[in-house]
Amino acid sequence: MMKRKNVYIGIFVITTIVASCIAVYLYLNVDKQKNEITELNAKIEELNKSNSNVEEKSSQKDSDDNIKTEYKSYKTIFNSSKCLNPRSNVEYKINIEDNFNGISCRINEDKKSVNIGINWDSVNNLYGISKPNNVQGNYSNITVSGFSSEIVDVNILGTGQAVGNEVFLFLMKDGTVEYIPVYKSLQSNDFKSYGKIDKIADVIGIAPMLSTGTSEPKISFYTIGAIKEDGSFYDLGYILEQTGKLN
Repeated sequence: MMKRKNVYIGIFVITTIVASCIAVYLYLNVDKQKNEITELNAKIEELNKSNSNVEEKSSQKDSDDNIKTEYKSYKTIFNSSKCLNPRSNVEYKINIEDNFNGISCRINEDKKSVNIGINWDSVNNLYGISKPNNVQGNYSNITVSGFSSEIVDVNILGTGQAVGNEVFLFLMKDGTVEYIPVYKSLQSNDFKSYGKIDKIADVIGIAPMLSTGTSEPKISFYTIGAIKEDGSFYDLGYILEQTGKLN
């Protein structure tokens, strides 16, 4: 009887030890899982904060880009002191100018004004406009100021099929375009900026274009493109014709 009791006691002790080991194992395992979950949650929170910062910076950059678009080309990054094969005793400057049948326009050094040169014989032959009575000689040099910001490029271009719709086009550093109608200004002898062309923004270049109809008869006429960085463009000729201010 005593022997059987001892066996029971032995079995009880062994069972207790095994149960204790299992309990300790389960406790440690659960504790380990809790630590792993805590660490995982911390990493997830850190990643969320990181993504939030990236999105905030990206949003801020987009906002900054929308605030100001600056025209960038060789004309704005040119450095007069960096000629790779300079001549002796000379100074270099980019001459930003355009010409059209005896009419020229050059951006002055202050970049806030332009000089318009007029050959009145050429103007008379082209438009039938005689020089004003107060002009001495056959040439005029006129300074025009009052532009809204820095001028980075100038073009004299026309739209349509006949002369009379030519314009001085001034690309501004902020990507907008101002203009002066050629014929109307010559006729009145009053040259001034007509301000920014409405709804034109983020322009990096102005170019002459040929517009051709897609159906017969396929008629072509000249227009003017204001080109953006992604290759899209505005038909400036069409916009300017709608103003009724060209002639």
